[in-house]
Amino acid sequence: MARRGGTRRGGITSEIEKSLKGISFPANKQDLVQQAKSNHASREIIKDIQNLPEDRFNSPIDIAKAWGEEKRGEQTTRSVGTRRGGITSEIEKSLKGISFPANKQDLVQQAKKNNASQNVLQAIENLPEDKFKSPTDVAKAWGEERRGM
Repeated sequence: MARRGGTRRGGITSEIEKSLKGISFPANKQDLVQQAKSNHASREIIKDIQNLPEDRFNSPIDIAKAWGEEKRGEQTTRSVGTRRGGITSEIEKSLKGISFPANKQDLVQQAKKNNASQNVLQAIENLPEDKFKSPTDVAKAWGEERRGM
């Protein structure tokens, strides 16, 4: 997988994130490839995107999860809208309207403002005290927390 020219963030490189700028969700793998090509992505980045599973992506978080699973060689079994037991789609909704970069306290405040459930608030509160640059960073931290890293 490409790491050149991009900082790893949430299992997806910043270069791939830039390559997908302007993508509309939901999107499938072919949509991602077409967007990357229209953004003049390198052949290596396009190849990395082509290695993602045939799936429907509802957000950058879905792409980050698929990217991480592909990198680790995991099989993806996903139903639309359900990620990591459904909690990440709830976290994503609870963070609607947040501005990045944001720290954990910013995430908690936004989740409360969006009337997040107690489970979602607890999941966010379990995240590290990092400064998050994007939703992808939040997804990465959530995945690491779930794996006990």
